[in-house]
Amino acid sequence: MLKIKKYLAWLLIGAGAFTALTTIAGICLNYWSVPYWDQWDGYIGFYARSIAHPWKSFFEQHNEHRLFFSRLIFWSDIHWFHGWNILSLASSVVLSACLAASFYRIATRTIAPNDPRRLAIGGLCLAMVFSWTQADNFTSAFQNQWFAVFLFALLAFDSFDRISFRTRGALIGTVAFASLSAFSTATGLLVFPLIIFFAFLCRRSRSQIAVLVLSTAIVWAAYFVDYRSIAAHGSVIGTLRHPSADLVRYFLQFLGIPVWLATHSLAATYTSAIVFLALSIAGLVQFVRQKEVTAKPLLFLCTLIVANAALTAAARLPLGLVTALSTRYATSPVLGWLAILLFLIANVRFERISWVAACIVILAFMPLQSSAPVADTGTLFSRYLGGLAIRSGVYDHQYTAGIYEDPRSLATIGEIAKRLDLSVFRNDAPGYPDAPTEAMASESCAGATTSFGATSDQGLYEAEGSIHVPIGLRTLTRIFITDATNKTIGSGILIANATRSGLSLDPRISSYRWAAFFRPTGDTYRVIGQLNDESYCALPNLQPVPKAAILSRATLPTDHFTGVRGDDAVGWKPGAVFPAANLPGVSIWGSFVDGDKTVGEVRLVAERETHDSWMLRYLTGPDATAQSIRIGMSDGSIVDLPLPGTQQRWDTLTLAPIGSVFIKSVTFVDGGSDFGQWSAVVAN
Repeated sequence: MLKIKKYLAWLLIGAGAFTALTTIAGICLNYWSVPYWDQWDGYIGFYARSIAHPWKSFFEQHNEHRLFFSRLIFWSDIHWFHGWNILSLASSVVLSACLAASFYRIATRTIAPNDPRRLAIGGLCLAMVFSWTQADNFTSAFQNQWFAVFLFALLAFDSFDRISFRTRGALIGTVAFASLSAFSTATGLLVFPLIIFFAFLCRRSRSQIAVLVLSTAIVWAAYFVDYRSIAAHGSVIGTLRHPSADLVRYFLQFLGIPVWLATHSLAATYTSAIVFLALSIAGLVQFVRQKEVTAKPLLFLCTLIVANAALTAAARLPLGLVTALSTRYATSPVLGWLAILLFLIANVRFERISWVAACIVILAFMPLQSSAPVADTGTLFSRYLGGLAIRSGVYDHQYTAGIYEDPRSLATIGEIAKRLDLSVFRNDAPGYPDAPTEAMASESCAGATTSFGATSDQGLYEAEGSIHVPIGLRTLTRIFITDATNKTIGSGILIANATRSGLSLDPRISSYRWAAFFRPTGDTYRVIGQLNDESYCALPNLQPVPKAAILSRATLPTDHFTGVRGDDAVGWKPGAVFPAANLPGVSIWGSFVDGDKTVGEVRLVAERETHDSWMLRYLTGPDATAQSIRIGMSDGSIVDLPLPGTQQRWDTLTLAPIGSVFIKSVTFVDGGSDFGQWSAVVAN
């Protein structure tokens, strides 16, 4: 038996070390310095408000939460690290390490120092706490509160369990940690009531219960001062008044998120949630009957996680059942599984079965864990592109969608960050190296420009593409744009290991994806990359500046009309639109003639000659891989562009002329004959 335990111990400590190291590598490889989503208001905006109103800003509401503890980290990160997410990301690792240490301390309290089980439990704690199922919380600098709330809750439960040994100090610790948990996220508000519940079950003294009740009242009163309900999130009470099967599904899916991420099977997700619930209830029954069970704080934490799942289901169901499987919720059930496994190991007679279950859980997550030390280049590109756009003064949604959903709000907060010289607006921001004033390439790099777009800032354009260099001692360090005289007219971002779509490349070639904003000074531009030996290489040949480009896309109200009329058409017909997408009273040309299989084109002609941009209202089927637009210019030239898919919703496509020529016609082409390949455009 001892040999088996030693073998198991080394297996689990190896899995734990692998998990922790690969997760830390994943955090580093997926690092971005750009504020993302909630960070704009809750990180940058919070810091700006704290300058004038420090006390109020630290305790202000964020949705249903009071993020006091996390804001201590955010403020320090911005004040000392310029808002580059460095301290915020590091804090998630530190808090996770503290969580693993706390689990280990509680689970091994009654185990002899030389017992191999201590090593095995340490590996299990590392493997679960650092699991990559929580990737969104590890890679997003705004999510450290998920680790903080459960760390302080576990410490509060542990202090409560030790009140009988060191009454005064343990009671103070219970109140302090429970308060910190409450001011980490709203989940922490459940800690005090649960402690009071277990205090009655454990028959603690009236004075101790009185202190806990008074502390609860004070913390809750402080929490709900000036509290505002979030109308968009619905009402917990309203949801509970009208219970439904979806409420139960949400609850079970929430508890089964880790299994969903590992298997993408709803059946396995529901099964794992039910098993976790059954084990937690069995542990609670054992505690009520015997009282003197080992590692009680772990059981208390399981109770909190079940209560949190129920509360989240009631609060978030109005947003849709799909939100139950949001990966940011994974931390709660992962820690719940760790807690119940350790509780069973400490208390179940058939200990070997518990260890087997622990190994199965760890092995099930290993395939997902192996993807941790891999950079998500698509996400990194969208984040850094959004940062590059706002550094360039561009807040168009097509460029900033990767960092925030509302361009107007982003512009307001972005101007504040720029004035305070924070985050991506600093000259030395990571990922945005300065470009030289001029440069001449000494060699060529393979690659191409794959897209060209206009911006709302007239004369400023955006281009994207790929660039490749031989793998060796040299790598690309930055990208920029020059004119024909080698003067720099714009700078860009560079993301390594881009997807090599459609390119047949030597495996010894390193591929990069790039994007840049620039102001052309003529009819051509050049894309230049700087290598780590300070030399320059350029894409072959000068690139021509297109005579028209897509300016933006945005959803329009149904009463918007275009200033063009339908002309020549092949295949397309008036009113031939997918029935569910029809707009009564509007003149529509569409390719949905004989269903999805119809191919052809329709030509739209301007009602009057103008140099203005064209704003066209259009939509495509769910498969938009075979559609394109052909733009006829006033000088007789033709510009071909891909048609962005709209996924069956009416969008606007704004086409901007470049230079002295203007747009005379736009031809929509649908060359797709397979399922979902249809298009429509308003021509009034």
